[in-house]
Amino acid sequence: MKRHFVLLDGLRGMAALAVGTLHASQIFGVSASPFPAYLAVDFFFCLSGFVIAFAYDDRLVSGMNMLDFSLRRVIRLYPMIFIGILLGLVSTAGKLTLAGGHGMATTFGLAISALLLLPAGLFLHLQAFPIDNPIWSLFFEIFANGIYAVQKKYLDVSRVKYLGILFMVGLVLAEIIHRSGSVASIGFNGFHSFLYGFLRVVFSFFFGVAIFRFSISFEPFRLPSGLIILGLGCLLFEPFGSEYWEYDIFCIGLAFPLIVIFGAGTELKAFPVRIMALFGNVSYPFYIIHQPIIRIVHGLMFKLGHVTVPPIMGAMIALVIAAMTSYGFLSFYDEPTRAVLTRLFMRKSLIKGPSKLPA
Repeated sequence: MKRHFVLLDGLRGMAALAVGTLHASQIFGVSASPFPAYLAVDFFFCLSGFVIAFAYDDRLVSGMNMLDFSLRRVIRLYPMIFIGILLGLVSTAGKLTLAGGHGMATTFGLAISALLLLPAGLFLHLQAFPIDNPIWSLFFEIFANGIYAVQKKYLDVSRVKYLGILFMVGLVLAEIIHRSGSVASIGFNGFHSFLYGFLRVVFSFFFGVAIFRFSISFEPFRLPSGLIILGLGCLLFEPFGSEYWEYDIFCIGLAFPLIVIFGAGTELKAFPVRIMALFGNVSYPFYIIHQPIIRIVHGLMFKLGHVTVPPIMGAMIALVIAAMTSYGFLSFYDEPTRAVLTRLFMRKSLIKGPSKLPA
């Protein structure tokens, strides 16, 4: 049985919490210096590339068909995407409008387009997926998954060519980050930003694939797990209070890949395993639904009017509610739904295709 990277799971949970903290601070107007939690998305992409290659490289080579692979990814991702969109609709229902004065008919249209992973918000001068903004990264994640599967199954790319292409994509991305001043809005905020998002995901995701596929490892120099956890926390919460393109390039091109490399070679024992496993399990539901839940909590507090809640306390309450709700959805909806969908669809896929490996 292949090993499970518990530390990397926990780090993914930490990154999701960083994103949630950033969004809660923005929505509640917390008076504090901004921090680069937006870089958590690039860490997600790199980690995802490593994990996907670890899980599917051998399967695709040994006979897993594209339908099988696609169904597995859809079943893994879509149940919570649906809930995120539903909560996004609830979060806008009170005002009956989105930013820019668009009514509920447009809101429902944006919800349907988000369900189809179509960035319709760009045509209304909004974010790509204004119903639930984090979905933008899922669009690019699925795109990268498709490119990965096609390349692994049908295109024989040498190590030199692979790394050469990756290096060139990295150079172009670095120039775009330089010109933009930051990677913060690349991928969802305007047409050009959205197009640049393809480079953003391709570099980090396929860097993660390369770490596994080419056995990039520093196991003789294993770091303590606490140091790795602290390192990621410092990178995502650095307190200097501004966006620097140099810092973004450093994290995307060097720091995050190193964390994945060292994290993959580190095993946790005893109690921390349960904590990090919980962080990892809740990370995806939390990432998808935290923003609409924070909006709902903010709206309820705002409508109370006569109750004064300090912004930082409101943000903390919203984060706790989002985390608890995420765990509830994981336990009572996401995992059971994926189990049912797997029984319904994967069995048919396995009969039609040569792959008989478990999910």
